[in-house]
Amino acid sequence: AFIDGSLDEAAVIVDGASHVVLEELVAVGDYIDHGEFSEEAFVLFRDVVTTNVTIRNCFSSGLDYGVITQSTTIPETFFGLLVYGNRLSGNNPHSELFNSNATWNDDGCRIPGSGNCAWNNTFVGFGDSVSVQAGTDASAVYFYRNLIERSGDDAFEGDYSIRNVALYDN
Repeated sequence: AFIDGSLDEAAVIVDGASHVVLEELVAVGDYIDHGEFSEEAFVLFRDVVTTNVTIRNCFSSGLDYGVITQSTTIPETFFGLLVYGNRLSGNNPHSELFNSNATWNDDGCRIPGSGNCAWNNTFVGFGDSVSVQAGTDASAVYFYRNLIERSGDDAFEGDYSIRNVALYDN
């Protein structure tokens, strides 16, 4: 399925759903950075109970974010997320214009909580390619065997992890 992601909002919003599989979706944005508080994402998780979601074999390009959460109360409500086999491309080109803090909050995969994992993905053109989140607990979160082609800030933003968070073989 093809989703027009150029509407300055999330292509897919998961809001309180559990046992969901998103597979073989394509979302293309407008390749314009919409600022720090944009909701232009491939998949956006809101601040409600969400468990056991799988996102696999999808493609997104030209969006501010890839797969992200924007909550600070997620640890008790966000677990069992599997993100694998995807190619997620942001809208931050490798240019002098974006050699600043303009990209810092544009995350490719931001998955705090517990028991979440992202592997075998490709990330290109985001600020932080993979991350957990400020003000939110993160435990048993794993990022492995991902190809990180280009980041505007950190390849991994793990400053806010609590325990058992790993980044390896990327």
